[in-house]
Amino acid sequence: YVKQALRDKLIEHREYIVRHGEDLQEIREWRWGS
Repeated sequence: YVKQALRDKLIEHREYIVRHGEDLQEIREWRWGS
């Protein structure tokens, strides 16, 4: 189930980039933890 969820998220991300020309907000705002 986890593999499928990750695949689905990658597909969603790819489609969002095609439509909007930028990463999903959750990706854009991601930062490395300290």
